[in-house]
Order: sequence, then C-alpha cells, then structure tokens
Amino acid sequence: MEILNTNQIHFDFIEDNVRATSIEDIFQHVEAGLKNLDNKIRFRRIKKVLRLGHEDTSYTIGNGIAVLNAKTFGVNRKVIGFLRLSKPIDFKADDGKQCDLIAVILSPQHHGPLHLRRLSRVSRLLKDTKMVDKLREAEDADVLKILLGSPDAADNSNDVAKAA
Repeated sequence: MEILNTNQIHFDFIEDNVRATSIEDIFQHVEAGLKNLDNKIRFRRIKKVLRLGHEDTSYTIGNGIAVLNAKTFGVNRKVIGFLRLSKPIDFKADDGKQCDLIAVILSPQHHGPLHLRRLSRVSRLLKDTKMVDKLREAEDADVLKILLGSPDAADNSNDVAKAA
C-alpha cells in the first residue's frame, strides 16, 4: 500500500511550453508523457475515460487550472503529471477562464481512497495563489520541476533561488 506524504506530491512528468489548441492536443501530450514513463500503459483506455469525464463534468478548478483525473484499468500504478501551456485553451470552465495549467492524475481502478487523496492534494497545491503565480512566472521546465518538487529538478542553487 502506498503511503502518502502530506508535504510532497511526486510528479512523474512535467512539460513546459506545451502547444495545444484543443483538449485532444492535451491528450496527445499526456500520452507522450505516459509513453516516456512506461510503454505498457494503455492510453487508448485512459483517453476514453478522460474524454467521458470531460463530457460529464468540468475538470477545471478555476483560475485557468484544470485537473484531469481518472481511475482506470489503463495504469498499474499512480501517475501524476503537469503541463504548462504556451497559450490557454477552453476547458468549459465554470468561471469562463481558459486553462494554461493542467495537472493529470491517473490511478489504478482499485485505488479509490488513494486517488481521492491525490486529487485533493494536487487541487490544494493548485489553489494556492502564490504557487500558481510562481508556476506561471517560471522561466522554464527546470524551474517548474523545482517548484513542483520533481526528483528530476536541476541541482543548481541559481535555479532554486529563481524558484523561491
């Protein structure tokens, strides 16, 4: 069983300057991120679940942020990703704002409570206006990785200073 550290969220992939004009484009970027992690991930199934979720409800949490999430048989472990778009796109947000920051949370079907905790933690992180401002102002993917605590973050003190 996975133990969740309340102070840290592990992002498996982080992409910056993503060029997308539609939600289908976002799905393609998510698929690429997943293929880099594990080529056994069944993205066709994941995309179907994400698309159905988008049709049934809004993935947006306001302020130009969307959190795509699904429990699916398409993954055998949790995956959390983050995309910063070069230009915002319409996600049918309740507040009418187009989205430029997108988190992705995928969990195995049997991870019900764990999935909800991940969704809650990522949503809280992205509701923090100071963090959101830093994410939008970050110079590049390296700074995003530092801000989001990715293990791939550059170990350069100048980057850490920029992110702080």
